[in-house]
Amino acid sequence: MELIRNHIMYSKIFFSTLVLAAALTSCSDVVHYDDDAKDVFAADGAPVINAVYDISDTEGAAPLDGASLNQMIRVAGKNLSHVREITFNGIPVDVSQVYATSENSYIKIPRVIPENVTNELVYTTELGTTRRSFEVTIPSLRLEGLANEFCRAGESVQVNGDYFDLFGFGQEGSDAHITLNGTELKIDSITETYMSIVIPEDTPDNSLIDFSWKEVGDKACSKKVPFRYKQYIFMPDLTTVGWWDATVKKYITDGSKAGDPASSYGNFFRITGHFDQWSWNSFGGGFNWPQLDCRANPQDYVFKFEVCSSASNPFYDSEEWGYLFGLNDADPISWNPSVGVSYNTYGEWRTISIPLDKVASKGLPDPNAESPWCNFVMVLQPNSNGGWDVDHSFANFRVEPAEF
Repeated sequence: MELIRNHIMYSKIFFSTLVLAAALTSCSDVVHYDDDAKDVFAADGAPVINAVYDISDTEGAAPLDGASLNQMIRVAGKNLSHVREITFNGIPVDVSQVYATSENSYIKIPRVIPENVTNELVYTTELGTTRRSFEVTIPSLRLEGLANEFCRAGESVQVNGDYFDLFGFGQEGSDAHITLNGTELKIDSITETYMSIVIPEDTPDNSLIDFSWKEVGDKACSKKVPFRYKQYIFMPDLTTVGWWDATVKKYITDGSKAGDPASSYGNFFRITGHFDQWSWNSFGGGFNWPQLDCRANPQDYVFKFEVCSSASNPFYDSEEWGYLFGLNDADPISWNPSVGVSYNTYGEWRTISIPLDKVASKGLPDPNAESPWCNFVMVLQPNSNGGWDVDHSFANFRVEPAEF
């Protein structure tokens, strides 16, 4: 009997505990709605724009009067929700990609060139429209040249630059054309950041590729880009010119040695091995200045060459040391392609262009002189503690017009 009473007592206590727990749980699940809570998407009139900010300016410290194509911005104001249309210079935004509350609207400016520049932002919602002066920077086409000017005929080559797609390249019926000797060249790849073309197999050396396009206001533009312009190479055969001694000559190759990149044209320097910090490794020499008189306007010419780094040996960030170049007794200048980012050509040749007046700061020889001798300085001076391990090739040193 005592056992039964204890069991009943235990059952009552257990049941009471369950009831209390259920009561407490029920109380904690009760949600009290604030009838005065703000609806972040509410709107009671036409949109109002108070300011525009870059998307990264979360504090609203630097309001913008303009922006660039593809830039993400935040429009601040009121009644900005329920968007129907947003345009910049008449170019509509994809509103399905816009996130808009009553007070903020997050927008990506379309990457499209307008037909007419109005410098106006037009913002339309279900309850009205507002207009605001807002300048969108319209870029010009950036066309630098071929990534490798000494690629082979028949090959595909990247064109260095930007905005090719914006100006109609690769689009049927557009005003953008790429021709060589009157023949339209094939664009085999084009994106927002990349374009490559195919060089016809029968293209001769010393050719010029013609690019033509139209910019805002129907402005016609054109530029000629050189292809294998070897006529200005001032040391076409490295084994027969200059002051090369046995130490330098061991770095001259024609591309037939183990591990060599394929020759782009003739022989070239392939500098390999370990070089101690601050060691002065000269590959300089001299040559007779080519029949190119650019003494009066050296700023209109460029010093060019091709480089190639093995995949495991990118160029070092060298500050004002590293690879140094100079012409005609000029103080050599540093060429540092890896400042801020590693430069690696991954075994492919790439064209480098440096303003001639920087490389020949003390002037240039008279090409008509009896002995138009010009010395050439190329030095490797590592600046890193422990020195450098390199596998870098250099070819086709030349001077040519910046614009043809």
